[in-house]
Amino acid sequence: MVRALAAGLVAVVACASARGQYFNIDLDANGDVPDAAFGGAALQPGFWNGVQACDEGPRLLRDLGGELTQVTYTFEQDHANGMSCGWFNNQDNTGGYAALLNDTLEINYSDTIFTFTFSGLDPGAYRVITYAVRRGGQECLTPVEVIGSESPNPQFVTGPMPGDSFVLGVTHALHDVDITDGTIRVVCNLPLYGNDFSSINGFQIAPVPAPPVGVAVVGGLLLVRRGRRAC
Repeated sequence: MVRALAAGLVAVVACASARGQYFNIDLDANGDVPDAAFGGAALQPGFWNGVQACDEGPRLLRDLGGELTQVTYTFEQDHANGMSCGWFNNQDNTGGYAALLNDTLEINYSDTIFTFTFSGLDPGAYRVITYAVRRGGQECLTPVEVIGSESPNPQFVTGPMPGDSFVLGVTHALHDVDITDGTIRVVCNLPLYGNDFSSINGFQIAPVPAPPVGVAVVGGLLLVRRGRRAC
């Protein structure tokens, strides 16, 4: 019983510690961001950071509860004037889908590389979802690489926009990465073939593996509750 109680307390503390390491980021071009009920492809409802799409930062991020953290977002391009940002009233999307996917940061030159950097994270394993679908809905090939990821690198997000839904490889890429320096780097560029620009809509970041079992201690008893995440 003592061991079970101790294990439960450790799980609760670990869950509370990890809570601040979940982030939703919308690269915003029209002042419209998803509300906190919208979970995105990560099924991760909570506060969405509205980051002006063409703002290179640095920008401090808020966690799912809206609390300001010391985690920063920046991006840089290696080509002057290699970017633009914009919005399109794509009526295939509504609600949070429209707020997240209908505006984008765009890579305009084939020799341009964008690096998105998230700094100040706790060391550990993370899942990174990168939304990279063209706001107008057309097919568009966007390569996404997360430096050091054990997942396939790069992954190609292809479009076309499916409308009010998420499809891996069509609307977004998914990478798992283990970091030791507190930094995640996402690299995107414009392929030399086919595209006139590539698009980036936003990101979701969470520790992995997401706890599959909710753990709580009540009256000295270790209780296990099945669920997606305990915190």
